[in-house]
Amino acid sequence: MTTPHADLLPRRYVNISAEATYSADLPDPLFRTYVRLCGLAWRDGLHQQTHLPQLSLAELAVLCHRKSHTLALHLRQLRASGFIAYTGDKHGYLIRICRPPTEQNFASPEQSFASPMMNDVVGVELHSTLENQDQQQHHDHQGAEQSFAASLTALTACGVNPQVPDAQAVAALPHVTPDLIAAWHAELLTRPGIRNLPGLLLYTLRTHTEPPRPETRGGARNPPAEPAAAQPAQPARPALPETLLNALDEIGFVGALDEIIAHYVNDPDFVTAWIEYTHTHRADYRNPAGYLRSALRGDAYPPQSLTLPEPMLPAPPAPLAPEVDLWKRTLRDLELQMTRATFDTWLRGSTCRGTNGDPQTLVVQVINTQAVAWLSNRLYPVIERTLRRVGENDALSVTFVTAEETRA
Repeated sequence: MTTPHADLLPRRYVNISAEATYSADLPDPLFRTYVRLCGLAWRDGLHQQTHLPQLSLAELAVLCHRKSHTLALHLRQLRASGFIAYTGDKHGYLIRICRPPTEQNFASPEQSFASPMMNDVVGVELHSTLENQDQQQHHDHQGAEQSFAASLTALTACGVNPQVPDAQAVAALPHVTPDLIAAWHAELLTRPGIRNLPGLLLYTLRTHTEPPRPETRGGARNPPAEPAAAQPAQPARPALPETLLNALDEIGFVGALDEIIAHYVNDPDFVTAWIEYTHTHRADYRNPAGYLRSALRGDAYPPQSLTLPEPMLPAPPAPLAPEVDLWKRTLRDLELQMTRATFDTWLRGSTCRGTNGDPQTLVVQVINTQAVAWLSNRLYPVIERTLRRVGENDALSVTFVTAEETRA
């Protein structure tokens, strides 16, 4: 009898009978893991079809269709039951198949993985071999860790951040040693113009397996610099008077006084005049210290008095004629009563041209004769009612004309 999930394991995956593989009485999760491990071993002729090549826990989890923590638990249970033996850790497992899957091994769930079965000669021999390999790998692993730690320490001494992934990758390279790191660091220190010495050191160690060769042609690469000639002693600059220093503090001048002292040496009266002027009018400037710096770099003396120009205010708009204002207010009211298309087509842009001698009749100019006809016949009741309500005068009326009629 087969289970509904028989398609999860292809029948050609391992060379055991389909009835044993898909029997409903087998412990399904652990048995499927074991069968997949057997299939991986038997499909690889390079490893005598009894053990797997070295694989990480993540790779085994993908191949066995398990999560990593579930597969690690299955591996421990299978090893305790005597079906497999392995060495290594999560970074690399070397797994051996101790017992091929048979129907007798999986006859019942109680027998399958309850008691260890390591009594056969093959399991004992393989277990002994794996122990020897485990010891050798442990020894090699310890040596690699020591070499990695020494290289990482040497990189740190050269100014490389040991937490950077590139630094850890370089320290793990087999050809990188503390001596090689020190040699290339000393070589790069002699080269001018290097802005990122740690980055260049990591790149050099990745691309060079030999230390730098000493330069023997043309003398030394960087000859020692000649001692600089002694500079003549400069005369001491005079200090600013106490009154000027106090004025600078009240102005808000901060920083070195070298520039002001240099100006003061050339022309004390010029500097004194500008400091006193800026101190007197410091409330008139947003940044009096900056104003003083700019003034001292010029050649003009300060003015006698400071006269700020009066701000130019915009002229108030001219008042609109009463009839023009009345029509503008009427248009705003009509825009709320009509659809946007109707208002834009016939009334948008219309202007009042006066009363034409009759104070009760507004003359409104529109875009064309068609608009005159439409407004006079179709929309006139709404326009007249709104005009009288806005103007608060029941005798008001409106006449629509075109631009040509207005000029005539």
